[in-house]
Amino acid sequence: MRVLRRQREVAMRKVLGAGARRIALQLLAESMLVALLATVIGLLLAWLAQPLFAELVNRRLDSVLSPGYVAAALLLGVLLGVLTALYPAWLALRVRPSQVLAGRGDIESAGGLRMRRVLTVLQVAAAMGLASVAVAIAWQTAFAMRASPGFDPAPLLIVDLPKPVRMSAEARSFVAALKAQPGVAGVAISEDAVGRSNVSWFRDLKRLDGRSTATEIKSVSANFFEQYCIAPLAGRLFDPRLDKEDDPVPLVLNAIAARELGFADPAAAIGQTLLFGGFDGKVIHKRVVGIAPELRFHSLRDAPRAVAYELWTAGITLSVRASGTASTAGTAGTDGAASVEPTVRALWPKYFPDAMLKTRSAADILAVNYADDARMARLLALATGIALTIAAFGTYVLSAYTVQRRAREIVLRKLYGAGRSAIGALVVQEIGVLTALAALVGLPPAALAIQRYLAGYVEHAPIGGWTMLLALAATLAIAGAGVARHAWLAMRMKPADALRA
Repeated sequence: MRVLRRQREVAMRKVLGAGARRIALQLLAESMLVALLATVIGLLLAWLAQPLFAELVNRRLDSVLSPGYVAAALLLGVLLGVLTALYPAWLALRVRPSQVLAGRGDIESAGGLRMRRVLTVLQVAAAMGLASVAVAIAWQTAFAMRASPGFDPAPLLIVDLPKPVRMSAEARSFVAALKAQPGVAGVAISEDAVGRSNVSWFRDLKRLDGRSTATEIKSVSANFFEQYCIAPLAGRLFDPRLDKEDDPVPLVLNAIAARELGFADPAAAIGQTLLFGGFDGKVIHKRVVGIAPELRFHSLRDAPRAVAYELWTAGITLSVRASGTASTAGTAGTDGAASVEPTVRALWPKYFPDAMLKTRSAADILAVNYADDARMARLLALATGIALTIAAFGTYVLSAYTVQRRAREIVLRKLYGAGRSAIGALVVQEIGVLTALAALVGLPPAALAIQRYLAGYVEHAPIGGWTMLLALAATLAIAGAGVARHAWLAMRMKPADALRA
């Protein structure tokens, strides 16, 4: 557009003796200046946004703006300036003074107009596709983080001990002191927290008739289910009033383990004897006392699996429940996990003076499984915003050129009685067609990307075509904003001014 508007200037310079080299160097210098200014502004924005972006990608980015990287960015700016100068310089060199000064030739070629439209379509398609994917990932991440883990995590604080409770007098004393503190409803022991896989091991559980299944074993204290406020599906769960800590006989299964062991009804497994191989190679006879509901030890990407619970206090993970909480699962406590953390911190130095305290709320541990998805959603949202901004600039420039190119047509239509709405529709129509083409280009790949992303989950949110419709609506709004000004200018265009030009 800049070259088209300056064709008379270029023609006059040629008439006055300017050679092709001088004209090309002028356009190159202008393009280089714009590209290098953009590079400097980009580096400044990168420096300002570095802390935010480091948090988004969960990486240290202190070395990104080193002298080497800055030099590389400036070199990229120079190359960009050269590349963006080639086409305008080629157009300028083709300017024929005789035609331009006579008023013929100040229009863009059909090939140039086609390329401009193709670039605009690609800009809008990229923005539309990114917006669709970003919305789908954000929706699925929110769905996964809201999915019930099978218990209420709000009142539970997870504390990691430096030593197993059963094998450490300090750990046992710490647990006893913690239970006695006001504000603490109870403390359960396990090998790992629900939603975390630092400790995971499997054993083959066998029925007496030889039927067996590979089962993930979770070792817990007798009050584990009580502190998590979990009710049995059938039979009973571990109970500190009925079960002795570290008793090797009682066993609790989930429904999947019962079915994989061949029981048509999980309740039929209650009272059955199962064979279990211990770490010492000896076979232990265990008796099923109950069926537990599903707990989300893994993220929604993993299919639920067979799980068995045994009594064992050699774990290093404590689940501290705040008092004043509800007694039924699914209802958040009044105090929450944060209320008991100061108590844990106050007791810790007395029993573990040389160990670092590690605490997290149960909700935070569950959320870690989707931290990468949340970061990806934020990054894609940022990229979508940038892409939509670029698309807005593209449609703005194209609509400006449309009004300029069709100025005589517009005023002739006005002279023959066309109203303002008809003139505005003439400008909007071209951008509308290009936006429809962009939808055809950008939405199918976005749908495929969304489908592949959701395929990694065994359970996902009801994501249909609404994400793409939302992206289409957002893109149309952006395109409309880019077109509105020039549509208004076209409607107010005075025939005398356009015909005089």
